Amino acid sequence: MKRSPKVRKSESPEDGIKSNPDSYRDESLKSKEENTSASGSDQDNIANSEIKEHPAIEIQHSEINDKSDIENSKFEIKNNSDIEHSKSEIKNNSEIEIPKSEIKTMEVHHHPEVEKKGFKEYILEGLMIFLAVTMGFFAESMRENITNGEHVKQLTMQLVRDLKNDTANLQENIVYERMLNKREDSLFTLLQQPLKKIDTKEMQLLISKNYNLKLFYPSLGAITAIKNELHLKQFSKSEISTYITGYEGRANVLKELENIQKSNLSNYLAAFFKDHFTPVNMYALSHDQPVVNGEMRNLVQDDLTRLCVEITMIQGFNSDLISYDKKMKQDAANLIQYVTKQYNLEDE
Repeated sequence: MKRSPKVRKSESPEDGIKSNPDSYRDESLKSKEENTSASGSDQDNIANSEIKEHPAIEIQHSEINDKSDIENSKFEIKNNSDIEHSKSEIKNNSEIEIPKSEIKTMEVHHHPEVEKKGFKEYILEGLMIFLAVTMGFFAESMRENITNGEHVKQLTMQLVRDLKNDTANLQENIVYERMLNKREDSLFTLLQQPLKKIDTKEMQLLISKNYNLKLFYPSLGAITAIKNELHLKQFSKSEISTYITGYEGRANVLKELENIQKSNLSNYLAAFFKDHFTPVNMYALSHDQPVVNGEMRNLVQDDLTRLCVEITMIQGFNSDLISYDKKMKQDAANLIQYVTKQYNLEDE
């Protein structure tokens, strides 16, 4: 019996896929890649050959390469600038952070150990404080002394000027009062005659000329200011208050004499005017005009005798005024001399 040979059936693609699907998939992918690479290489070769055949295409290709190189360089420069900018930011950040580290170190306080002072050191410090206070006191005292000295000098200089003005006025009063004394003497001599022989016109003129008084007004501005500043050392340790007191006392007496003399003139001479002068003559004399005539009203010999006595009294007080004017003038001169010497005003 003959065996029939085994015939192997050829497998179809579908049977292969069914039997081993994974291996089939791998083989298909591999074949596709080979075909793609082959086609790509063929295309490159074709393109290169075309480029070689066409020089214009070759120039454009070189330009493309140059542009790509420029873009690559710009990209590198931009990257470098970014790197430098980041470095500068890092540097700035480090600079900003430096004070923070310093502040942190400053916040840490270390209290040093204080050494105990000895008794001698305390004594030395106390002595230094005492010396400082004492020196300050002396400096303040010197400053006050200088300031007060300037103030005292100004007051004393003003006092000297006032006293010189007073002496000039007193001298004028003395001259005027001496002239009044001469007029009073002339009137007294005239009144000794009998009424019928008297020149009534001359008598009226002499009576009107004796009806005068020159008053003295002392300059008390500097004296008043000095009296308010007598507590100052420069004044309290001097005799200026004594001189001022004497000068003011003399001025008060002189003022009283002037008041008495004013009363005498009013009671004696003014009364004689009202009783015996005519209106015409009185008007002329009051306006510094000469007597119009010698007429008088209700005049008798007894009126002349009484007027003679009253003129004597007026002349006596006038002599007292002259005497006190002289004394006050001398007091002013003494005070000027003392102040000038005491406060070194010789060169002023």
